[in-house]
Amino acid sequence: MGDLCTSGSSPLSYQQLSKLVEARLDIGSMARRLAVGKVVLVLDPHRRVWTEDEDESLGSCGFFSPDDFELRVAIGYKQWPLILLHEYAHFLQWRAGCKAWLNAKDDSAFWSWIQGKRVNRERAWAATRALFMCERDAERRTIKLLGKMFADLGLIDVASYIKRANAYLASYPTMTKQRRWYKVPPYQSKKLLVNMPGDRLINWREACRHSEIA
Repeated sequence: MGDLCTSGSSPLSYQQLSKLVEARLDIGSMARRLAVGKVVLVLDPHRRVWTEDEDESLGSCGFFSPDDFELRVAIGYKQWPLILLHEYAHFLQWRAGCKAWLNAKDDSAFWSWIQGKRVNRERAWAATRALFMCERDAERRTIKLLGKMFADLGLIDVASYIKRANAYLASYPTMTKQRRWYKVPPYQSKKLLVNMPGDRLINWREACRHSEIA
């Protein structure tokens, strides 16, 4: 896997990994690092959260909004610590001005498309691919954060996280094909998870193939 993940002889379930992360999270330290970028951390008690411009058909377990200078996570979702790490990875992308983040900055064609609005199909797919690459980079960063968090414990198996990250990545071409946001988070879909690798992040072509069977 190189720098993508750590792996060990004792597989951890997604729930076990989440509990380990929660035990080791330093929320105060993370909030202070976010504050340097003038970003506020909000731990929302609900199971889903929405940005100011999202309608009820959208929503997720967390988001990072540089426009609102806010990172919000729904702690009503049991595995929220892993969502927090993922959204913090988006903050790191934004702070670094990484290419994947900048390329996905204009994502309006994707959101308009999945809400059934009139938009050029090629523009919608280009925006989808840019968002996929941005999310894939964020997942890579999240896996690195997990590696650093458990460095003192030696090797920790994070295959359960990688499988769910891949299910999430595969959801982007699926949503564009179906022209709607997911109703159930893809990382909770057993149908998707059973076909996902746990030792690497999938690429765009693989995500498109998985969308055919979603």
